[in-house]
Amino acid sequence: MSAADWLSSLRLMLVPLIWIPALQGHGRLVGLGLIAAGATDVLDGYLARRRGEVAPRGARLDAIADIVLLVSAAGWDVMNWTALPFLAVVAAVVVWYARVRSRMAGTLA
Repeated sequence: MSAADWLSSLRLMLVPLIWIPALQGHGRLVGLGLIAAGATDVLDGYLARRRGEVAPRGARLDAIADIVLLVSAAGWDVMNWTALPFLAVVAAVVVWYARVRSRMAGTLA
């Protein structure tokens, strides 16, 4: 497994850890967790391209980690009733983003 894949896996493992403060109502900790997860998203793509380790498996892992994180973030917003009017827009963007990423990775016709 490449370093980029490890970072994507780390992002997936961060999601359940972020759920703990989310359920306890600690919004700032959730925000810090989202920033950390976002940093892994930026770094995994950079490392994959920089090291020439771009692969369909890594692209799928990255897309799955992104979707899990975004769906969880939407769930956290619903739990706090802070972004309810924007959930439809967020859902549409998530679906669009996943489809674009899949097409770029060659996993969607």
